[in-house]
Amino acid sequence: MKLPKDKPLPTSLWRSLFCRWVWKMAWRDSRSQRLRLVVFSLAIVSGVAALTAIHSLKTSVERGIESEAKSLLGSDLRVSSRKELKSDEIEGLAKRAERVSREVSFPSMLRFLPDLGARLMQVRGMDGAYPFYGEVETQPLDAWNKLHQGGGILLEPAVLDQFSAEIGDRVELGGIRLTILGVIEKPAPRGNRFSGFAPEVYVQLGDVQRSGLLGKNSMASYQLHLKTKEARDERKLKEEIREEFPKSRWRMETPENRRENLGDALENFQKFLGLIALASLALGAIGVAGAVHAHVTRRIATISVLRCLGCPGNVAFGIYFAQAIALGLLGALLGGGVGVGIQMGLLEVLGDELPVTVNPSPEWKVVAQTTATGFLVCCGFALLPLLKIQGISPAITLRSGSCLKGRFWQAFPIYLLLVALLLMVARSNGSDWKRALALVGGMVVAFLMLASVAKILMAVTRRIVGKRWPYLLRQGVSNLHRPGNQTHL
Repeated sequence: MKLPKDKPLPTSLWRSLFCRWVWKMAWRDSRSQRLRLVVFSLAIVSGVAALTAIHSLKTSVERGIESEAKSLLGSDLRVSSRKELKSDEIEGLAKRAERVSREVSFPSMLRFLPDLGARLMQVRGMDGAYPFYGEVETQPLDAWNKLHQGGGILLEPAVLDQFSAEIGDRVELGGIRLTILGVIEKPAPRGNRFSGFAPEVYVQLGDVQRSGLLGKNSMASYQLHLKTKEARDERKLKEEIREEFPKSRWRMETPENRRENLGDALENFQKFLGLIALASLALGAIGVAGAVHAHVTRRIATISVLRCLGCPGNVAFGIYFAQAIALGLLGALLGGGVGVGIQMGLLEVLGDELPVTVNPSPEWKVVAQTTATGFLVCCGFALLPLLKIQGISPAITLRSGSCLKGRFWQAFPIYLLLVALLLMVARSNGSDWKRALALVGGMVVAFLMLASVAKILMAVTRRIVGKRWPYLLRQGVSNLHRPGNQTHL
């Protein structure tokens, strides 16, 4: 492996990374350790995969929410009240709309005839053609139209299975009996939070009124769904209604409100899982740093020989930094690929459970960002053991048993770089700067505590080992404090 005579070795680290000889030497030096190094690079895969999957899922679902905001609400405006709206109020709201639909929802017991049992349900009584955007899917396909034309009831499939009921059976709701028309496969947009705790049933609004369940003390929620005549500014529409009905205590919701609420829930979901991904990424990077430390320790003799032959310290550093770059790049690319696979798999499995239709395709921009982030964090942590290379002198060839030693203040800028990288990752997870600082600060404190425990463990094991201990026990405990071990990394 020769360098042309007219091209001397570079003396700076930056230039050495662009020197062809350095990369050839890094490749040649890794011949006997390539499989081991590839295995070590897998430590970073889980963290990068988690980041990629989480951010890709969020981006895909956000795009679906953006494109189907009106379908999530089913109307241009939903007006909700704990009291039944008066006729003049309905007329005042309806004059702004092209189509209007009323709904009342409340919890009630539903009894399956003849004596199959009863269960608490969330009853939804509707009239009109709601939802105006999107469709309700039923089995049979015409069950939704039959409900509005001739009455009856629609249930969720799990309820039929629970009571071994079939389509055509009769149920009792309050003082009336209804025929089961079919099952709901894709429900109408929900506005009542209780819907998440009890199965939904759908009936005509007139049947609800005949059931006798709507009294003064009932827990009913009255809703009016509006489809406006033309596209209007949602905020101005709500302000106009408040000005016309200043004493009303209605809750008004628009597609923009629904989009914001789902966006907030998605943001919280990402923040929570992002904590796990960040911790996994940091632990994986520490694993790579430990692997680089062990690898460089085994190559001390080789590095000292290179120094004897006139290789500058920065060039020797560059050779092993090139190997670390290759490790980080391989691990980050594998992690990005695994993350894309997780995203696609989750969308295929859970696609029907999501409130919007999501196209299961990779988010390449997100993949590139998370892969680059994982690569930078991995290389940053690998710098810590590599810094000790500059302390290897040619004289080490004359003695054996040497180990790498480093100084804290020499590595202090690298620690600052690592904190900055972790802050960047925490910030990209949607946290504000205060939360990101608190998170990274907590991780730093945890690492310091672990380092302190390692120091104490090394000091204790150095003193407690007795000469009369069994050989295997004595050797095992002694290895915790001997030079070159990775107890303290």
